[in-house]
Amino acid sequence: MTAVQPPAATAAPRTVTATAPFVSTESRTIAAVVGVPAGIWLVAYAVVAALYSLERIDSTRRVFEDEAVAQFASLLRSTGLYGFAAPLVLGAAVLAVPRLVGSRTVALARTALFGGWLWIAGLAMVAWSAVVDGRPGAEAAAMLDLHLVGMGALLVGLLAVALSVFTTVFASRRADLALADAQPAAWGALVSSFAMLLSLPVLLG
Repeated sequence: MTAVQPPAATAAPRTVTATAPFVSTESRTIAAVVGVPAGIWLVAYAVVAALYSLERIDSTRRVFEDEAVAQFASLLRSTGLYGFAAPLVLGAAVLAVPRLVGSRTVALARTALFGGWLWIAGLAMVAWSAVVDGRPGAEAAAMLDLHLVGMGALLVGLLAVALSVFTTVFASRRADLALADAQPAAWGALVSSFAMLLSLPVLLG
């Protein structure tokens, strides 16, 4: 008599809900929360930089008012490194590091998710304050306060994500993987996140 084999179990389809970007602990969701806005901001930054360069090509021909040029310059200075460069690095690390070290997701996942949304809020505040002339030295005191609060939120958010990446590589590796045996990409994420953990608090001060 031939035994009947039961059908192989199939994985349940992965469902994505509208609240996933706000509550999910999956590394790819957290990476998207940080990386997608950073990519969009990179495009916006390139447009602003092009407009600013256009204004500076010929000083005898004015395309924008002096106030607008100052706002462009303030926005470029404020959001170059922390508006897209650091978030893109961290977003890539959040996505790749769990696979590199054999972890299901990043350590302190909810902290990283909160940090991602805090960074988005800070970036929005900085951008809005620049639009309304809240750059340092401007007369709009309320917008200057918004600029400073936004920069603080932006930096704290990046600190939270960097802490998650660092902790994942340092303490959440699979049991048989020594830190010395980790792949170079994991070491790169460890070093870059540690550098942010050291440098970002200095800017907050």
